[in-house]
Amino acid sequence: MTFEIGDLIRVIHPNSLKKMNIVGIIINRKYPNNNWFCIWVPDICKEICFDKSQMEKIL
Repeated sequence: MTFEIGDLIRVIHPNSLKKMNIVGIIINRKYPNNNWFCIWVPDICKEICFDKSQMEKIL
């Protein structure tokens, strides 16, 4: 799955984070590795970075 800046995502891995129902917006890529993205999580007012394998896009 491809992710773009501005996409709404849900964290799905590991299960402990999936149970927390973390939802956020992709704000930028974490260079130099294109597999990592910085996510703004409004519920906690923080920016957290996740690997693309940990996320799913909310359509």
